[in-house]
Formats: sequence, C-alpha cells, structure tokens
Amino acid sequence: MDKNNVLKDIDEFIKEIDEVIAKKEKEIKNKDNALILSNLSADE
Repeated sequence: MDKNNVLKDIDEFIKEIDEVIAKKEKEIKNKDNALILSNLSADE
C-alpha cells in the first residue's frame, strides 16, 4: 500500500468521525434544549 492511499484512507476516516461528532453534538444540544423547555414549563 502506498503512502497516498493510506493518507486518503485516514482523511476519509477523519471525515466520518467529524460527521459522527457533529451528529452527537446536535443530539446533545437538542436534549439540552428539551431539558431547558421542560424546566421552564415546570417553573410556571
């Protein structure tokens, strides 16, 4: 396997990880927002 293929594979792998992280961050943000909303409505 030559160096360029390895680098390309690593690059693809990093892109996939970035996508997974972005998805998780979005999920966490959605959960945080849901918690904030439920806390606000509980206060009333």
